[in-house]
Amino acid sequence: MKKFKDDDWNELDITVKGGVIATSVNGKAVTPTDVLEVTVKDGKPVAKLNGTAVDITKLEISINNVATCFCNGEPFSPPTMNIPAKGPIGLQAEPGAKVGTMKFEYRRLRIKEMP
Repeated sequence: MKKFKDDDWNELDITVKGGVIATSVNGKAVTPTDVLEVTVKDGKPVAKLNGTAVDITKLEISINNVATCFCNGEPFSPPTMNIPAKGPIGLQAEPGAKVGTMKFEYRRLRIKEMP
């Protein structure tokens, strides 16, 4: 991370959204500009991605809870992460370059349930 500050305060902004639909075809994410059509005819599903037929067995759709994380305005890599729907919130410290010199402090922690 380029904007991470050693020996200073860092601002972390983490937003979690539930019910995010993720779709992939052949392991590749379907983007907002793609057109995915799934129809059922005579009891058999047929899928097309951008007008091209795709193997229905290669289509994956999931509903996830997704966290988007930023440190001092810079997005984490990866920019979004799938997380469980329920569970504890943990604060974690990673050791620095010098073993035994790690110091972590937290201030102004805010947890807000969004509509």
